[in-house]
Amino acid sequence: MEMGKPMGRAPIMKDLGFTEDERREIVNVALNLRSMRFSHRDIATRLGVREPTVAKWIKEALQEQIKNLAYDPKELIQLELNELDHLQAILAPNAEEGQLGSIDRILKIMESRRRLLGIDKPESHDINVSVRQIVGVDPDDI
Repeated sequence: MEMGKPMGRAPIMKDLGFTEDERREIVNVALNLRSMRFSHRDIATRLGVREPTVAKWIKEALQEQIKNLAYDPKELIQLELNELDHLQAILAPNAEEGQLGSIDRILKIMESRRRLLGIDKPESHDINVSVRQIVGVDPDDI
């Protein structure tokens, strides 16, 4: 298969005769492109496969990485916060010009940040009451 030429139908890796090592290498290329912020469509075009195939590869690879990852939750939260900051910085100039779509997205980003940090976490109240206290009758007496 020649890299970079789009194909009509999504090839299945085993149909293309790839070894497991070759498949892993192509998936790694897809992951590297995704980490450089290429869209699934751009990756699919570059690799000559369909967009859903790329989405599946990336999803499976990320799930595998998560399974094998011994991560520090604080580090993961910081990575997410950095990504939210990056997205907000991209949208800020348009929001400052009054573009409602950008303003709305920034509000969503801020909401995500608050949820991630637990800022908007509702207070929990321990409510322990019996039916007798509410109704005034013990259910066993009925």
